[in-house]
Amino acid sequence: MATTDKNLLSDWDYEQNRIQPTEVSRTSAKRAWWKCRHGHSWSMKINERTILGKTEAEDMQIVKRVAELAEKYNCKMSQIAIAWQWAKGILSPIIGATKTQYLDDSAGAFDIKLTAEDLAYLEEPYVPHEIVGAIDKNPAQGVILLDEKK
Repeated sequence: MATTDKNLLSDWDYEQNRIQPTEVSRTSAKRAWWKCRHGHSWSMKINERTILGKTEAEDMQIVKRVAELAEKYNCKMSQIAIAWQWAKGILSPIIGATKTQYLDDSAGAFDIKLTAEDLAYLEEPYVPHEIVGAIDKNPAQGVILLDEKK
């Protein structure tokens, strides 16, 4: 992994891992410990981490653009995200508010009307992500319904 994903070496948690990044393949399903720049550690399969890291530069561009639009509309980044979903025809985004304040913040997205230019600006750097941790195609025998009788 070390020779192909040098940008991940800074996230490798050398204290918690009992192996070195040179000892594993980027396609390994082994779990390893990673550490963010703030010092927080988390465990994740190596192959999932290397796949997810492929689009990080583009993803961070989108985050930056969301922040710019939040400043333009004088609102929160989460409100821009919800307004984008509504503009794309998603009528009931999953909000997951744990506090009343967060629900109120989400409701504030009703007041934001993103323009076609805003939408294009947000979507321009997007790169499709590989599917990780899910079945990306039906099995050879086809879809089997849980209540199907044979």
